[in-house]
Amino acid sequence: MRARVLPLLAAVLVGCSAETGGTPVAEPSAPGSTGTPSARPVSLAEVDPCALLTEEIAVEVGVEDVGAGRPSKISRGCGWFVDNWGQEGDAYTVAISVDETRGLDDLPSDLDRTPLTVGSREAVQVETYDVCSIIMYVSESSRADASAVGSDTSTLDEFDSCRMALRLAELIEPALPLE
Repeated sequence: MRARVLPLLAAVLVGCSAETGGTPVAEPSAPGSTGTPSARPVSLAEVDPCALLTEEIAVEVGVEDVGAGRPSKISRGCGWFVDNWGQEGDAYTVAISVDETRGLDDLPSDLDRTPLTVGSREAVQVETYDVCSIIMYVSESSRADASAVGSDTSTLDEFDSCRMALRLAELIEPALPLE
């Protein structure tokens, strides 16, 4: 299952380089607080997508081992497999990617998009197969994606990938650069 989900999720996160460079960013404020991160990166090129999943955010989305994130081979991003066998939702994957070369307007025209707002950012929700991605505006030519996909077990219908992707997007948004 893991071998099937990660390539599918990576395929949805189109348009990133294969590099996973960058520097860690300040942790976003605690959920429910009104504070902001002490230092936002100036550009998306400075953001390490793997470092966006802090320990605090990992707890919120069910990831037990932040260090188990797997860099994507086709995008500048990371994915984490969550195995909850026997619990609601069983298993799922969450992923974060960044693209400093393409913005929201550069998404393929055949994707069905649902406009929404994450924090103060323009965003779109895109569902492809069982993957749901929340794609956030960073600048005219850059974006950040938070995605989730459920496993193909009998409880797939119970896992709401769009709800999980939106929650992940809300949690990482404060650590993204402002235009």
